[in-house]
Amino acid sequence: MDFYTLRPPNYRFLSDSIIGGVVQRRRSSRDVVSEEYRAPQSYRDYYRPRQPSYPATRPYESRPVNRTSCGSERSVIPQRDAEAVLGLLSLTSGTKRQRVESPDYSSRKLHCARTEASTPQPETDTESLNSEKQEAAAAKCREEKRLDYMHDDRISHLKKQTLKLREEIDKVEYRRREISALPARHNGWDVAVEYFKLFRYGLQSRGRSTIIKHSDEQLAFLRKTMSPNVVLNTGQGHDAMLRSWKCISLWFKDVEVKVEGLDRSAAGSLEAITETSVTVTERTLRNVFPHLISRNGTNCELAEQLLGRRIVMRGLTRFEWDSASRCFTSVIAHSDLLTPMLHLLGNVEDVAQVFQRSSVTPDFQWRSMV
Repeated sequence: MDFYTLRPPNYRFLSDSIIGGVVQRRRSSRDVVSEEYRAPQSYRDYYRPRQPSYPATRPYESRPVNRTSCGSERSVIPQRDAEAVLGLLSLTSGTKRQRVESPDYSSRKLHCARTEASTPQPETDTESLNSEKQEAAAAKCREEKRLDYMHDDRISHLKKQTLKLREEIDKVEYRRREISALPARHNGWDVAVEYFKLFRYGLQSRGRSTIIKHSDEQLAFLRKTMSPNVVLNTGQGHDAMLRSWKCISLWFKDVEVKVEGLDRSAAGSLEAITETSVTVTERTLRNVFPHLISRNGTNCELAEQLLGRRIVMRGLTRFEWDSASRCFTSVIAHSDLLTPMLHLLGNVEDVAQVFQRSSVTPDFQWRSMV
């Protein structure tokens, strides 16, 4: 046998630190001997070894030991003994293994800690009430700012509208002063203004009648201020002028002629800048643009594009005044119908097709009248 009581078989694997770190266990309270058991007999009986209640174990059988392998310096340590030694060393070395955390876990842990630190929770009811009051005050402040912004925006819009109305009032006032400052009948300014006032909406039907006819006031004005042989775009005389106005009023809807300016030209005639507005209806297509309606009565694509549209034309009306007879001897009017047609149809080919066999020219002159 190569071992004895003070020299166990694995003595080579026990370091001095392990052996030196052994501490005697403290005796429990039940092992403390009281005074009554200090008598020799009692003491001997108390510490008498107890008989085991389990059957005796098998007798120890000694095994032959290979002295050459145990005493060799190059012997291989069994894995079981190596694990036992490493376990004892880890318990007595005083160092603890640190938990290795993955980068993702560490970043999530740090993010949670920052979030908790950035959102402090109220510790008491008073702090909670104060926090609610602060939030309510902040919401009220934001609402007041929003209302102030809306109020300022409304005020700005009203200021712009007021400025626009003032500009229009100034224009109307300027025209009124110009008209009021015109001389008397000897140069025809007041006659031209009265003419556009009476014929602003063309010829109207009277009462319950649907027949469009000139009024007595319009006829009396023409006889008083126009020469009997007054020269027009499509004829001469008072009747030719009334027929021209009748065609416009009968074949178009909602006729309106507005004067935007009145001035004297270099030749001495009066020139009025006008704006004429008309609406295209079914009657307009049948009488002014009949070639846009097929034989079976259906409208072509161009007619559908024009139907119901409001056309606004810029124009010029020139008056020739005779100072001797104190009346107009010539009234020539032109309006630009070509430009709004181009805007409505979009190309020159369609515009040319519309005016190809129409009753009106691109400068709004009648080829034939009723």
